[in-house]
Amino acid sequence: MLSLLADSPEPLSPHILAEHLIISRASVTSLVDSLERRGYVRRLPHPTDRRGILVELTETGRRVANEFRPLVHQHQKMWLEVLSVGEQKQLINSLQKLQKTLSERE
Repeated sequence: MLSLLADSPEPLSPHILAEHLIISRASVTSLVDSLERRGYVRRLPHPTDRRGILVELTETGRRVANEFRPLVHQHQKMWLEVLSVGEQKQLINSLQKLQKTLSERE
């Protein structure tokens, strides 16, 4: 979630976060609660829907995201090196297909 928010030019709704993370909105709420307690994100009122909220990264959250992302990418690269380029493309296509199917079911 921190990575998604760090890459976004604006705060995101829980619905968008759930779609991208392939988790339920209830799980997003729990995750936002936890990240908010740590001071990494804050909830903002939605500007056009008074029932909705948006989630915004704090400066502390941005710093944490910028610190851990290079480590995660380094490990992902090591994990994927066991696959050929063709297998990596096939994996990405399969994951995209899975993500599309899961997001259509919510």
